[in-house]
Amino acid sequence: MTVRVVVTFVPKKATANVEWGLRKQIWGIPERHGPVVEAPFEWLVICSEVNGLPHGPRAHADLWRDRASLTLHIARRDSGVVTEGLLPLWPDELESGEVRYTHRFAISSFAEVAQIAAAELPEDLLQAVSIAHAKPRYLELADDDLLRLLEYAGWDATELPSVPLGQDAIPSVPQRASGGQGFTSDPRKRKAVELHAEDMAIDYLERVEGWTDAVRVGKPYDLKFTRDGAEKRVEVKGTTGAGSSIFLTVKEVEHARGNETGQPIDLVVVSGIELARSDDGGYVASGGRLAHYRNYLPADEELRPKQFEADLTTAPDSVVHVGSW
Repeated sequence: MTVRVVVTFVPKKATANVEWGLRKQIWGIPERHGPVVEAPFEWLVICSEVNGLPHGPRAHADLWRDRASLTLHIARRDSGVVTEGLLPLWPDELESGEVRYTHRFAISSFAEVAQIAAAELPEDLLQAVSIAHAKPRYLELADDDLLRLLEYAGWDATELPSVPLGQDAIPSVPQRASGGQGFTSDPRKRKAVELHAEDMAIDYLERVEGWTDAVRVGKPYDLKFTRDGAEKRVEVKGTTGAGSSIFLTVKEVEHARGNETGQPIDLVVVSGIELARSDDGGYVASGGRLAHYRNYLPADEELRPKQFEADLTTAPDSVVHVGSW
């Protein structure tokens, strides 16, 4: 099976647009390249950094294969393409006061593949990336190849998530268009978001709710508090997105539905967290909106499976065992 992909290249002078677009979860293409995204596509691959090419990206594919290493951002397209009623959004648009990216759509950021050798890319993707500096490229990529790229970045699912393209429009003002928690493969980003969300949850539950003695547990829930001999367990989720959906592990769901204390857990979601680079090259998280779900019980209709564990109970006479070779 294949997935439909648009590959685009961002020059160094516009790399601030990449960080802004991934954080706000919206992407745009200039009008002259609009026909590329008018074709049906499901995934976006952004090439934001290339090293090893002595004269820049205008090099033959063989030179890319032999010498280049590059950073790719993989995002899922989450809406239709909007071309009307637009305002300047990206840093270079705001600086110039004009709309430069006239074909816009919502995205969910799934992974950053940092400085992968170009030779490790699937051949058709390498060809598209090597000429994307001139024009975004559309291609049909084997879904296994896209999964391998996501796995390279640390994504551990066994199948690609569905692509929700039913949304007809996206906002033209600066706000996040995707409602989900999103995914980032950079452990520094994940840790910064996670700790900031926990810090906000501790401050809120101690200062506003009156709980004390916060303990960071980690698994199968994040925080434990006490008050007048009672115990409160809290699951915390942090996201740079809108926080209308979150990721839960099987253990987290099981613990919320029943644990040895017999007490329900609370869920705290901190959404809209901002990330900035720190002086040491890491990330600093700030801001966010806190939502407190008391006695949280995940209902079946609210849960969507991302992958399945299959017990192999096939009748023995229908299985061929070939051993090793």
